[in-house]
Amino acid sequence: MLTPDYLKNVANDAVNVYAKLEDSIIKDIVRRLKNTDFEMTESARFQIQVAQEAGMLYDDIIEKVAKYSGLSEKVVKKTFETSAIEALKFDDNIYKKAGLNPIPIKQSKTMLNLLTNTLNKTNGSLYNLTLTTASTSQQKFIEVCDDTYMQIASGAFDYNSAIRKAIKTLGEGIQVQYDSGYRLNIKSAVKRAVMTGVNQTCLKMQEARADEMRL
Repeated sequence: MLTPDYLKNVANDAVNVYAKLEDSIIKDIVRRLKNTDFEMTESARFQIQVAQEAGMLYDDIIEKVAKYSGLSEKVVKKTFETSAIEALKFDDNIYKKAGLNPIPIKQSKTMLNLLTNTLNKTNGSLYNLTLTTASTSQQKFIEVCDDTYMQIASGAFDYNSAIRKAIKTLGEGIQVQYDSGYRLNIKSAVKRAVMTGVNQTCLKMQEARADEMRL
């Protein structure tokens, strides 16, 4: 059995991994933003430059997602294993008091299969989810560049003020996009995925344990 407080914090380690990914993406966008020549008078040339930068940004983010997903897999695996042990601890104490002998998780084929299957599913979902950051970040970069260009070209803001305003906008965070089109910031999306995966896994394992004890 997992308490609400335990579930609330269970995804913290995974969220920290993707928080670093988000910081890395934002720094990359800011760097490209500052490298863009907003002094250009020809809008077409400016758009071409932004498009080229956006393409390179997309490729860079794909690499970043792969890198941080590799780190995340190890963290999520540890989270699932620890949570499974915690969830069964309460139940196993009851079974032992009843004279039964619950099999340790790592010696139970059923338990290991459940853990492995749901862990792989969650890691796959996290990778697919965060992969969308490449397209949403690319679009965000283009939008920020366009806004900054118009602010400078219109004379509403000087170069430094427009850049600061753009960076503040980026501070709102990087988003991931679900198949439905719904968007959520990356840290909330990761937390939701891990919490859901852990909760569902532990419930299935508790049911499997109950079935074992009826044998």
